[in-house]
Amino acid sequence: PYMSDKYESALKDFVKMFSDAKVERTYNVIQTDLFKYTAVIPVTDFDGLAKYFGMTPEIIEKIGKDKFDAQMKKFDGCYDTHRNFLLTLRNDLSYKPEYGLNPDDGLNYRHLDYFYVFPGKEDEMMELIKQYKQLYESKKIEEGFRVYVGSVGTANGMYLFVQPAKSRVDFATLSDKQDEILGKEAQS
Repeated sequence: PYMSDKYESALKDFVKMFSDAKVERTYNVIQTDLFKYTAVIPVTDFDGLAKYFGMTPEIIEKIGKDKFDAQMKKFDGCYDTHRNFLLTLRNDLSYKPEYGLNPDDGLNYRHLDYFYVFPGKEDEMMELIKQYKQLYESKKIEEGFRVYVGSVGTANGMYLFVQPAKSRVDFATLSDKQDEILGKEAQS
C-alpha cells in the first residue's frame, strides 16, 4: 500500500505516454482492497492480444526508446510480481452484460468473485451458472453481471463474476436486495 501513489502516478503517465504518441491502447484498471491492480484490456482475438503484449520496435520507436525506458523505470520498486492472462467474456452466461458499462451511470465499482473449479467439474459449473442466470431472468433482477472464463495464463477452471455498482456499500445493499428477491431458490 505504501507504494500505491507511486504506482498509480506511473500508470497514469504510462497511459499518457501512449496517448501522446498516438498509439491506440485502452485500459481499465481495477484496484482491490489489498492493493492488487488488474489492467483490463479488451481484445477480440489472439492477434489483438499480441498487439497489447508485444512492444514492437515500431511502437517503441514511435514513443522514443529513452522516453519509454524512463517511463518503465517509474514502476521500479512498485510491485514484486506481474502476470498476463486471458479471460473470455461469456455473454451467453452473463445476465444483462451491458449493465454498468455506460460511464454516465456512475457504476464505477466492480465486485469480483473468482471461482476455481475442480478439474472435471467444469460442465457442472457451466450448468450452475446457466441456472443462476435463468433465476435472475425469472425474478427480473434489475442489476446485471458478467461472467468471464479463464484461459491462457489462468488456473484451470477459473471463472470470474463481475457485478457493477456505485460503491462497495451500494453493492452490499443491492446484494441484500437481490438475495431477498431470489429467495431460497438461489440457495438450492
